[in-house]
Amino acid sequence: MASQAVPMKALNPRTPVRVFYRAESHPGGYRYLRLLRPEAAAKGSIVGLSTGWVPATVAEGWHPSVLNSDSPEKRVLVSLEGSFADAYYQEGEPVQGMYWRVDRRHVVLETEPLVVPALSILVVRWWDYWNRQSQSSRSHNVANEGMLLDILEGPGSPHEALFETGSYEVHSAFLQKTADLEQVDAVLARSLRGERKAALYFLWPTQRDQGHACTVGEKHLFAAMRRMEEAGVRSCWPHQSELYRQLSGKLWTPSVSQEETHLRVPLTIRVDVSAWKASPRPQTEATLQELIRVIEAQRGVRLKPNQVKGVVKFGFSWMGQDVCPFTGADGLFAVFCQMLNSVSDDCEDMVCLVQERVEGVLAEFRLVCARDLATGPESIKWELVRMKQKPARRHFADQSFGLASHETMSFDEAAKLLGSRAAVEAAERQVLHLGGLWLKWFQTHGYATPGPAFRLDFLVSVPTRGSVEVYTVEVCECGGSLCGLSHLPRTTACLNECLHRVELPDQLLPSELPALHRPLPLPPFRSSVNNASDERRSWSSTGGSSSSNNNNNSNNSNNKKNNWRQSSPPIQAESQVVSHAGTFLLPKRLPYLRGVAAALAFLVAFLVKRLLQHRRSSSSTLS
Repeated sequence: MASQAVPMKALNPRTPVRVFYRAESHPGGYRYLRLLRPEAAAKGSIVGLSTGWVPATVAEGWHPSVLNSDSPEKRVLVSLEGSFADAYYQEGEPVQGMYWRVDRRHVVLETEPLVVPALSILVVRWWDYWNRQSQSSRSHNVANEGMLLDILEGPGSPHEALFETGSYEVHSAFLQKTADLEQVDAVLARSLRGERKAALYFLWPTQRDQGHACTVGEKHLFAAMRRMEEAGVRSCWPHQSELYRQLSGKLWTPSVSQEETHLRVPLTIRVDVSAWKASPRPQTEATLQELIRVIEAQRGVRLKPNQVKGVVKFGFSWMGQDVCPFTGADGLFAVFCQMLNSVSDDCEDMVCLVQERVEGVLAEFRLVCARDLATGPESIKWELVRMKQKPARRHFADQSFGLASHETMSFDEAAKLLGSRAAVEAAERQVLHLGGLWLKWFQTHGYATPGPAFRLDFLVSVPTRGSVEVYTVEVCECGGSLCGLSHLPRTTACLNECLHRVELPDQLLPSELPALHRPLPLPPFRSSVNNASDERRSWSSTGGSSSSNNNNNSNNSNNKKNNWRQSSPPIQAESQVVSHAGTFLLPKRLPYLRGVAAALAFLVAFLVKRLLQHRRSSSSTLS
C-alpha cells in the first residue's frame, strides 16, 4: 500500500518519482488520458491510462512541515511523463510534461518497488462526456457520465475501496465511431498490470447506424469483447460477451417462447428481413401464417389472419425504441414498411421479431436483481417494483397498445388498478415464481448466475374480472433502468464481480477469504425508512430481505457527483495545466456556443427583416 510504503519525507526538485494519477481530478473537469498510442490521437482514438501510477519528476521541493503550516496547498507539484490528451482533442499535438498536484501519500520514489494493482479496469465508453443533452436517465443512459461516475467513483466503487492504497488502475477508451473498437486489442490488454483484469463496456450495440450517441456496430463490439476475454480480461459489465449478445439482441426470445413455455414468454417468431425486402407482401403474409401456426399449436385455438394482434420488435434496440403494434395482415405490412424500409440491404443478420400481443395489460412488474457474492456464488438479491403503463405513442395505429412508463406504483395503487389486493398478491406470487425459474434457466444454459446485475420484466394482464395472468416480456441486461431504486447494490455488485469473482477452493467460503479478496455485502435497494405495505417486495435468494422504501437516486444525482469530485481536493491550475487545458475550453462548450449562435442569428435576422419592412413603409408614405 502506498500509504504504508512511503513515509512523509522531503522531496527535492527534479527527483524521479511515480505518482497516482486520476484524470477525474482535473480542475476544469477534463479527462486527460496518458495515451497508449499517441499517434492515434489525431484520428480521434483517445485510449490510455485514466487512473493509476505514472512516472513523473518533482517540479517543486516539498517538505513535511507544510502539513502543519497555514499554506492552502499541501500537495506535491510534479511534471508527468508521457503524452496526454482529452477526448475533445481537436488539433495540435498531445500534451507533454503536464503539471499535476498529488497528495504526498500517492508519491513514491522511482527506486522503490513498483506497485502492482490488485485490479485493472478497462472502461470502453463514448467520447462526448460533456454533452448536456445526455444528462437524463442517470441509472441507465450510458451517454450520461453520471452513470459511469456512480459505478467507478461513488459509494461501493473501486475508487472508494482502493483509492487510499492506490491499488487499482483504470484504462479508458473514448470512442467516436465503430471503427475505433479496433483499438481495443491485445496491445491494450497487455497494458493492464493488475492481478485481476476486468472490462466494463458502456456502449449500445446496434445493427443500424442511425448516428445516435453511444451506438456502435454489434458485430464489432462483440468481436472486441471476445478479443479481450481471450486475452484474460473478463467482461464484468454488462456481462460476458455471449450472454450480453443474447440479451441485447433478444436472440433467446423465439426459442424460449416456443420450447420453454413454463417461462411464459409470448409466442415469438423471427423474420427473414432479406426475404421480406425481396418480396414484401408475400413475406408479410407468410410471416403472419407462421405466427398463426405457432399460436394454434400452443394454444389450441383457431385464428383468422385479420384477428391476429401482435407486436414487431427489433433486437439490439435501446431506450424503448423500435416496438410497434399491428392488427391483421394489412397492419403488419404497414408496420414492416415503416420499420424495415430504413434497414440497409446488407441485413441478412438483422434481428426482427414478431410476437403475439398480450391483451388486457394493466401494469408491468419487474424484478431488479443484483448478484450477491458475499452470500454465495449463486446468490441473488432482488427487489420487486410495479410500473404504470403510459399512453400509446401517437404514431401507433392501435391506440389501445401501451408501454411501461417510468412511474412506479405502491401496493395500494396496484390493488386499485387490478381490482383487489388479492389480484396484486396473486400477480406477485407468479412474478416471484417466474423469477426463480429464470435463475434456473441461466444455470441450465451455461450462463451461471448473471452478474453483476440484471432485470426481469413481466406483463400483468387482467383478461377477465377476478383473474390475473403474468407473462415474461423482457430479460434486461445489466445497465437497464433501476426503476427509481438506489444504484448502490448494483455498484457494489460490479466491484465484487471485478475483484472477487474468481475460482475459489471448494473448502473456502467467501467470509473466510482475506479482507481484500472478500466480496462486500450488498446494501439495500431502498432506504431504511420502511413502508409496511411494500416489505414483501424485497427478497434474497438466501432468504434475507432488505428494507424497503423508494429511494430515487436520480433526484440528487448532481449533488452526489459534485460531492464525489470534492472528496479529493481540486488540483490547482498551474503552469502547463492552464495553458494546455485552456486549448480545449472551446470544443468542450461547443454545444452551448452553437445554441447561443443560433439564437443570435435568429435575432439578427428578425431585426433586419423588421428594419427592411420599416424602410419600405417609410418610402411608400413619402411617395
